[in-house]
Amino acid sequence: MPAFTDEEVLETFLTPTQAKILELRAKGYTQAQVAQILGTTRANVSITESRARKNIQKAARTLELFNKIGAPLMIEVGRGEDIFNVPKKVFACATECGIKVKENTLSLIEKIEREAKRKLNGRVVREDIRITILKDGRVIVD
Repeated sequence: MPAFTDEEVLETFLTPTQAKILELRAKGYTQAQVAQILGTTRANVSITESRARKNIQKAARTLELFNKIGAPLMIEVGRGEDIFNVPKKVFACATECGIKVKENTLSLIEKIEREAKRKLNGRVVREDIRITILKDGRVIVD
């Protein structure tokens, strides 16, 4: 029994075939097995799965942009700054705006290291980083 209905799929950026392939792959089937189940080629499954994942990534970026549009707070972290000093800055600004950040000091530093890795040299910022604090306290690092 599928985890979704055709009507649910029609309200997404996925086609019914893409959704079915992703569902089968999530259950551990290989592309060859999925192709056999759907009566198609492995190459077709590969292409369809790739397009589905691109659609999902694009939808995620769209949602992130939408969230940023109404974000009450953006903090620029400039070149030469130590990322260990960033959480204090973020928490102070968020408090001024009445926002409770959904990160602690350590998780915020880890998030910066993970999401802006190419902009860092160790713990020093080598390319400006933008931190967006959403109304609900979530943090986006660019």
